[in-house]
Amino acid sequence: MAERLDQTLRELLADPGLATAQLDLAQAAALARQQLAFRQRAGAALARLRRAQADGASAGEVAELEAEVARRTARLQAAQLQLRAADIKRPTPAQGVAQIIALADTTAEKLPLTLAAISSRGQVVARAQGRDNGSFHLSHDGDLEHVALQVSDAQSRLLFRADERISVAAGEVFYLDVPLSPPQPEPGPVPSHAIMPALTGQSEAMALAILQRIGRTDADVIDQIADGQPGIVIAQKPKAGTELADQTPIALTVRRAKEHTEPERVLPKLVGETREVAERVLKRLDIAFEIERKPSEPPPGRVLAQAPDAGTPLERVRHVVLTVSEAPAADSVDSVRVPGLVGKGRQVAVRMLKIASLKAVIIETHDARAAAGVTKQEPRAGCVVPRESTVHVTVNVPKAKARS
Repeated sequence: MAERLDQTLRELLADPGLATAQLDLAQAAALARQQLAFRQRAGAALARLRRAQADGASAGEVAELEAEVARRTARLQAAQLQLRAADIKRPTPAQGVAQIIALADTTAEKLPLTLAAISSRGQVVARAQGRDNGSFHLSHDGDLEHVALQVSDAQSRLLFRADERISVAAGEVFYLDVPLSPPQPEPGPVPSHAIMPALTGQSEAMALAILQRIGRTDADVIDQIADGQPGIVIAQKPKAGTELADQTPIALTVRRAKEHTEPERVLPKLVGETREVAERVLKRLDIAFEIERKPSEPPPGRVLAQAPDAGTPLERVRHVVLTVSEAPAADSVDSVRVPGLVGKGRQVAVRMLKIASLKAVIIETHDARAAAGVTKQEPRAGCVVPRESTVHVTVNVPKAKARS
């Protein structure tokens, strides 16, 4: 019987005459009065039948009264269907507003339901609470483009999802038939900003996304070390279904993996670092230090040694001595410092070595991808060597300019 009535209601909704005739509120009020009259007549017929049965009326009289009760009950049901259909059909196209009118399966368990339009990015762009007559009226300023329609209950469980995305232009009304299914564990849109969703068992990211859909981004996340899959909500406050005020505090307890033991804190390796880097590291560790300088080949300002050695537990380190390189001085008339030649032209490099009382040995390379000029020298720039020493200079000569 319920399935037949649902089918009749859907046929009424598909009737274009009803869609135009019953949009007027006065017509809807007239249908309501008609329904009341049919209910009263059906009740009176039923009362006459019961009196006749109590008074021992003949079988013919009882059958006639039963037939009258059936007729009046059928009229009453038809009037109820017309009134429900008129109520569902009542919204008229509105300029600049896209509307979706949906009718849910009335045989399903009655729950606080929500119809939501979900964008391709997973955001709820519009929602509507279910009415007592099983219908939804969703309105959205502007176009609804490529939205997925789905219905969820107060626990954020999915009851319906349309097979395809739809688009509804502003000014249009779209009608949708919603066959509800058993609740699915997949979380759908949260029904209302005033209801706390069920988040226990969800991942932290999913729980925060669901809360964001109802406009709450202020949830406190409490870490709890426990066995099991980390990152899962294991408790929530308030509990699911609680009405939320704007300032109601929300807390999620999330399972975290057991942390590994903190590695032993030791003095890091500073040898090879610049003096500036080594000083920053020691200051950050709040360790006193002193600098000892040692003449050495360039580059100057590098840490050559450290005491204590790297790996010493920090709890045993009170003071660190850093040995830092500095450029050696030309301390005799027989010593000179090698000039920097890399990047110079061939003739310039030879002239610089001559001025420094050094000899040049030229080694040519022919790399078309590299620039012409000195690419390497040995000894390196800054080294102190005897006068008249030989410096090997590598000069790149592109193929087009190579000597025959």
